Amino acid sequence: MSISQLLASFPQGIKDFAEELELQAEKLASIQDNPRRVAAYYCEKYEKRKESLNQSKLKVGEVTNLESDVKNLGANDGLDTQGERTAFLKPLLDKDLDEKIG
Repeated sequence: MSISQLLASFPQGIKDFAEELELQAEKLASIQDNPRRVAAYYCEKYEKRKESLNQSKLKVGEVTNLESDVKNLGANDGLDTQGERTAFLKPLLDKDLDEKIG
């Protein structure tokens, strides 16, 4: 792809990105008044990111011992710069959501 092709498609790429961002903002705005829905949304997104990270590792072939990686995933999943806080928060939210439902 030449730079001219990239520049020609740039406005459409920004439009696509802006549309997706707007949909996400609308979703968050619709659930912001209900902490349980926000927690469930967070847990859902966390699981999707974790699965995506696992899939990318498998595709690249970086995983040599899948079992040990899965055990260590919660402590160092590369999902954000605050991995320890994220790994601590997700199980708490899951437990709270399960207790309220059950």
